[in-house]
Amino acid sequence: MTTLAASEIGGRPAPRVEHVVLGVAATALAFLVVLPLASLLWGSVSTDGRPTLDHFREALGSRLYVQALGNSLVLGAWTAALSVAIGLPLAWAVSRTNTPAKRFIHLTALVSYITPPFLTAIAFVNLFSPNAGLVNRFLRDVAGLPALTFNVFSMSGLVLVTVFHTFPFVYLLAASALESVNASMEESGRILGAGRWRTAWAITLPLVAPAVLSGALIAFVNAIALFGSQAIIGLPGRVFTLPTRIYALFDYPPQYGLASAMSLVFVAITAAALYLQRRFLARRSYVTLGGKGNRPRLVDLGPARHAVLAFAVGVFVVAVLAPYLTLLAVSLSRSWGLQFWQNLTLQHYRFVLLDPSYTAIQLMIVGTLSRKYGWEFYQKLRANDIMIVQGHQQVSETLTRGERLLAAEGADQYAWVDRKAGHKVQTIFPADGAFAIPAPMAVITGSPHPNAARALAEFMIGDAVQKLFPGEGIYAARADIEPPPGNPPLGRIKLIPVDYDHIEKEAAALKKRFNEIYQ
Repeated sequence: MTTLAASEIGGRPAPRVEHVVLGVAATALAFLVVLPLASLLWGSVSTDGRPTLDHFREALGSRLYVQALGNSLVLGAWTAALSVAIGLPLAWAVSRTNTPAKRFIHLTALVSYITPPFLTAIAFVNLFSPNAGLVNRFLRDVAGLPALTFNVFSMSGLVLVTVFHTFPFVYLLAASALESVNASMEESGRILGAGRWRTAWAITLPLVAPAVLSGALIAFVNAIALFGSQAIIGLPGRVFTLPTRIYALFDYPPQYGLASAMSLVFVAITAAALYLQRRFLARRSYVTLGGKGNRPRLVDLGPARHAVLAFAVGVFVVAVLAPYLTLLAVSLSRSWGLQFWQNLTLQHYRFVLLDPSYTAIQLMIVGTLSRKYGWEFYQKLRANDIMIVQGHQQVSETLTRGERLLAAEGADQYAWVDRKAGHKVQTIFPADGAFAIPAPMAVITGSPHPNAARALAEFMIGDAVQKLFPGEGIYAARADIEPPPGNPPLGRIKLIPVDYDHIEKEAAALKKRFNEIYQ
């Protein structure tokens, strides 16, 4: 009697588990790696469907982008080196010495790793910004030591903020490697007459070198790719890097081709770093043969163990304690300064949790239209599945992609630029009226240089500047200046009056009612 397995009844064997896993992995690889890279590659070598290398010529030939590339490489190199300088000694102290508080050191590395670098950047701005930083103000105004102040808006500040997020990569990999090294090899070296440091240099370090270099490579790649800290620290100090330059390319109108080319430069840097690491390690063999090794004996540091612990505590204070305490203190203060504890408040938490952010323009539009047409106006829009976006550029992109056929926009400039680029976008000024949003300029009483401020104001409303606006699709502030080409003069556009006193008085109620409708 012949028995057929269930998988053979259908005439086709059931797929094996490893085949399913391989198929899922291949699909994930295609969607998460191959497809994005292919999209970047095509975007970098094409313009309007035509092949071109202009994007790479500009990315590698323009001083702006070459300087940004150099800054990124400097940031990555210093971060990798300092990550090794911090992470490797801590890993050695935890794995191979009798340093006390090993759990504390390990926890410091873990908390440093999970702390987002942009949070550390925000905290360090509040501590070390040149003029308002708490530490700098104390050193300059109280201690009388201006020479000791530190400007966080610099390459040094950027490296400092980044390295406390990346050194745990080196620490974790090196600690694991040190704990797995066969102690018999080190003992053999000592038997043959090698001292403690000679053994560490000739035997232990080569065995953990792959782990240390891997950690340094991860630190390097993370350092050059992080955007938040580079924007918060680098932009105010004019330290431009590849991420911040790429981000700027998405300002309107976006330059996707150049952004794709510069993104591929990132990929090339990472690939080159990985190649150099593998080539360096391939020159020597790091394989140990044998059975289960002995656990290494801990090195007695004597009184020096307290110095090692002090170093770890210093890392904890700078990387963990100072950022978190600073963020907490700033979040509870009405104004940040040396006496911040005298004006504590919960209004910031109340605003974040209970009062969503509104710009002045958004509040003006909602307040005016709800008063003119009633809240039924917004209720009908909500019933018609209106899409609310965050900014002007998203309105433009939604129209030019054909995602929506009609949009309400607060600035005609974007539609004007779209028309100039060849998109068939038409602006309709409502018969009921449009908003004219004023942009006042004034000389503030008590300003340190009132004459210079007055000269700037006069220059801004002069012919030289005002006549530039129409060429960019913007209405000038003066009625005697011609409107943008193709646009009606301001005198022919009906304007809706705005009651600013009403909006200021009812701001909280307006926000609450709008949220009730759209949430």
